[in-house]
Amino acid sequence: MKAKRNITKTRLTLYASLSAIFLIKLNYWNALEVHTESSKIEKINGNLPKYEINYLTYEPKQEYYDIPIYDETFQQFMFDISEKYGFSHDILFTIGHVESDGTWATNGVISPTNDYGLFQINITNHKLINQVLGFTTEDIQYNPYKNAEAAAYLIKSFFQLYNYDESHFDYQNIFGTYNGYVTWRSKEQSLEYVDYCMEILEEKYSKIERLERTKKQ
Repeated sequence: MKAKRNITKTRLTLYASLSAIFLIKLNYWNALEVHTESSKIEKINGNLPKYEINYLTYEPKQEYYDIPIYDETFQQFMFDISEKYGFSHDILFTIGHVESDGTWATNGVISPTNDYGLFQINITNHKLINQVLGFTTEDIQYNPYKNAEAAAYLIKSFFQLYNYDESHFDYQNIFGTYNGYVTWRSKEQSLEYVDYCMEILEEKYSKIERLERTKKQ
C-alpha cells in the first residue's frame, strides 16, 4: 500500500507541474493557422540558420521521409532521440509536421502565443527544460536539434504520466496532451488538433507503413 501511495503521489506531482506548463496551449489551433500569415509572426532571424553538426558517424541504412529543409542528418537525430526517450519516432515526426503546419520552417519563429522554434515549445516550458536539459530560450528558438529534444522530453513526460511504454500507448492521447494537456478532450481546438495529427500520421509518418515500404524495396 505504501508503494502504491508513493506512485500516486509521484503522478500527482507530475500532473501539477505539467498542468501549469500547458495552460497557454489552449489557443494553439489558431496559432497553427497564423503560420501562413507572416505579418503576424515575429521572425527574429531573416534566414534559417544552418547547423554544421556532423551527427552521423556511420552510413545510414534506412529510409528517410521527404521533409523540406532538413536532411538525413537531422532525421537520423529524430529517430535516435525518439529511441533515447522511449517512444515511437512517428509521434515526433507527426508533431513536428503539425506544429509547423507542414512546412518544417518554424525554426527561429515565435508564434503569437509565445511558442518557440521548430516544435513550437511554449515559453511556459522553458524554465523546466532549462532545469532538466540545460537548454536556454535562445537554444529552443534557434537550434532545431535542441528544440526537437525538448519536444521529445515533453512527450516522454506524457508517457510517464499515463504509464505508457513504447508497446502500449494511445496516439490520440499523446497528441491531445501535447496541445491541450490532460483535459484536451473537453477542448474543441484540441480535438481538431488531434484529428489533424491522426490524418498526418496515417498519410505521412506511420511507422508501420514506413516499415512495410522498406520491406518491399
